[in-house]
Amino acid sequence: RISANQGFQIVTPCEGAWGWDVQMSFFCVMLCREAIESIGYLSEEMNPGPGCDDDWCMRAHLAGWKLAFQTDVTIEHIGGASHIHEKFPGLQARNVERLKEKYGG
Repeated sequence: RISANQGFQIVTPCEGAWGWDVQMSFFCVMLCREAIESIGYLSEEMNPGPGCDDDWCMRAHLAGWKLAFQTDVTIEHIGGASHIHEKFPGLQARNVERLKEKYGG
């Protein structure tokens, strides 16, 4: 846990420990303030349901940002709290259509 008054150091990644992509799931994500100020917050038009992370990643990609992920870390997602689309099946289809309308495809 990092509070506002604690410092942290970004270390040069080891070879093979990092990957790059244009989209990733946000169930465990760290965003820098500069990216949030440049791109904005997660879009409420996709809420509730999946797609807000896809939308944010697309906006980041279009703005020239690169998304990095760490390949040598495992995160256990207990309880499936973010899998709202399994509880409400229509949400995923609705948000996929919204993404297509917004970005084409």
